[in-house]
Amino acid sequence: MKKLLAMLLVLVLVLGTCLAENEQAVYQHTSAGFSFTLPTGWELESESADGCLMTAHDEQVIIVVERTNVGAVVSHEDFLSIYAPMLLATYAQEYPGMETLQESEIVTVGDQEYIRQVIAMEIEGVPVTMEMNYQTEGTYMYILGFTVQEAIEEAKLELVAEETELVLASFVTAGGAAQTSASGNLSAAGETSASGSVSATGGTSASGSVSASGSISASGSVSATGENSASGSASAAGNVSASGSVSLTGNVSAAEEEIVAEEEPAAEEEGTEAPAAMKENAPTYTNERGGYSFSYPADMLLMSQDNVQDMLDNMTSEGYGMEGMDATVLQQNAEQIRRTDMTMLMYAGGVFNYNVVYQNVGITLNNELVLSALCPNFITQYQAIYPGLEMLDEGSMYTVGGKEYVTQSLQVKVNGMDMTIVILYAVNGTYLYNVTFTVADMAMTDEMTDYVNGAVALFAESFEAFAPTAQ
Repeated sequence: MKKLLAMLLVLVLVLGTCLAENEQAVYQHTSAGFSFTLPTGWELESESADGCLMTAHDEQVIIVVERTNVGAVVSHEDFLSIYAPMLLATYAQEYPGMETLQESEIVTVGDQEYIRQVIAMEIEGVPVTMEMNYQTEGTYMYILGFTVQEAIEEAKLELVAEETELVLASFVTAGGAAQTSASGNLSAAGETSASGSVSATGGTSASGSVSASGSISASGSVSATGENSASGSASAAGNVSASGSVSLTGNVSAAEEEIVAEEEPAAEEEGTEAPAAMKENAPTYTNERGGYSFSYPADMLLMSQDNVQDMLDNMTSEGYGMEGMDATVLQQNAEQIRRTDMTMLMYAGGVFNYNVVYQNVGITLNNELVLSALCPNFITQYQAIYPGLEMLDEGSMYTVGGKEYVTQSLQVKVNGMDMTIVILYAVNGTYLYNVTFTVADMAMTDEMTDYVNGAVALFAESFEAFAPTAQ
């Protein structure tokens, strides 16, 4: 009898162990408000406030799940017609030679509906296939990306497909739950690192991005929704550059129909024309690469790809080109000018400056589309960049000299200084131009106010767009 009881006890222990091993944990990300069933063997590599990164099968499979707030309610129709082509175009630009295996289409997995794209490319010399599944809920977009190395054993591919389906079928969101913690938690055993990136070969680094995952960005912003790089630094002279570049980059191979948003007409402001004295001696700058030209006040210092290196080469310790301009101010902006082909103009040592950036967004734009689809997203991203900002104008039309622009304005605090930022958006076919004017509030005397208004009007009156040479 004792032997029989002992055998039964062993059997119970064995069965209990097997059941425990087969029971799959549920991964919960508290701050981003999503959860899914965690396949056996998946390892959590890193978490951010908006998502997580995991690996499986000896790091030959990389999984990224991320949430981003696109700033506007996005239907499947909007996603398929606007965002999906931009995403594919962005991937094609980032990964030369990329092959689209599956165009954007709606798929159902269990009770869940996704928009799916499948692409193939090489990342760091490693051939991979990337399956991106997008789900929208209100203003939130959830991205579930699965990247698989082509070198993976064929026998494992079926298991990977089953695991992918398990995650997609069990994926649950909390309707954009409020962020209550900086990261999620794992109900199964597993250590969470504060950051980490996984390359195509599976190596982990200290950065917070994923090079072979299809992750849009570590911050949760999606490039096709308008990632705004309104970064800026303040110098001792008070220079703040708020570059208003929007990463809606990429060319769409298929012709896109013009998208016209059915919205009520936005409020329109009639701008004051530039002073005659300012116009009289105003130089004109032309950027053939970006396909634009404009006039600017003669006493403003212009920096561009065409002259920034000469300025650096000829700079003295006392300054260059204008009173109050020193090497620090110029060097802060030189790299961004080179990288983005930004044109920057500065006045009075930088207390007032503006810049022009451009990009090909891949679809034909008009002012109505910028107002209805892009402006809400820009607001969300400015809020992330400048906590506590005050929106002075969330989006309206600005007309001067018979030319129309979409405009936004905001007040921010940078390094303890109050700054006012005004942005003009101009469109030319598939090209979007962002013109960002920034001024330190402490410098806004009546005379400076007139000067700033005149410079804005001079730009708006004189801006011309033509066929860009940049591809």
